Amino acid sequence: MESIGWMEIAMLIIAVSVAVLVVFLVKALRKATDSLDTANATLTEARDAINMWKNDVQDLVVSVKDLTDQVNRQVEAVDPLMASVRDMGEALHEVTTTAKEASVTWMDKVKERAVRAGSMTKSSWMDWVEMGIKGYHVIRSASKVLRTAPQTADALKQQDVQRDIDNVKREIQKTERLPGRSKAVTI
Repeated sequence: MESIGWMEIAMLIIAVSVAVLVVFLVKALRKATDSLDTANATLTEARDAINMWKNDVQDLVVSVKDLTDQVNRQVEAVDPLMASVRDMGEALHEVTTTAKEASVTWMDKVKERAVRAGSMTKSSWMDWVEMGIKGYHVIRSASKVLRTAPQTADALKQQDVQRDIDNVKREIQKTERLPGRSKAVTI
């Protein structure tokens, strides 16, 4: 038998090393192929999801546009109502201003007549002032009626205003019966 030389042993070691290297390379390439397949599947799913979301976003944009158009139509429908409410508020303001002016004028007339009626005693003059104050409350109650909702207006009209009017009528009747008075003062 011939002896194996160093050269042959080195070649055998190189051959075994190459074979082991090839086995590890094949395993690494299989893992890389699996990773690439998984990446491709993930990209395909992502592409499908993006397309689905794109359709959903387009549907959402169309829905938001329709909703915006509907809101704009409703706002346009409410605008005349708001204008009417504003006009009613201005009219109410004018009515209360007029009522206030009428009250001031009426009180001035009461004071003027009280001053002109020099024969009146101090207590009868105070009765007229009290009656004027009650008249003011009647006017204030009437302005409340004008400022409240129509449902509340009927209730206030029937209760507060009627009560105040009856009180003023009673005070006028009392004043007409004061001693030293020949007739009632008219306003």
